[in-house]
Amino acid sequence: MLTTLLVIVLIDWRATGQTMDVERIATIQAEIWNWTTTLLSNTLGTHSRRTGTPPPP
Repeated sequence: MLTTLLVIVLIDWRATGQTMDVERIATIQAEIWNWTTTLLSNTLGTHSRRTGTPPPP
């Protein structure tokens, strides 16, 4: 489920036309997309370690 949410956020981020360049975040909306993606990916990594699921290569 977390992977699905992460994929949805990334697709929506790209669909908004915002750049995915984290070096140059120019708008509040881009900042929100960046932090949402970061939080979901970190949660996914933590969940994988706790459940014993091997991390992706």
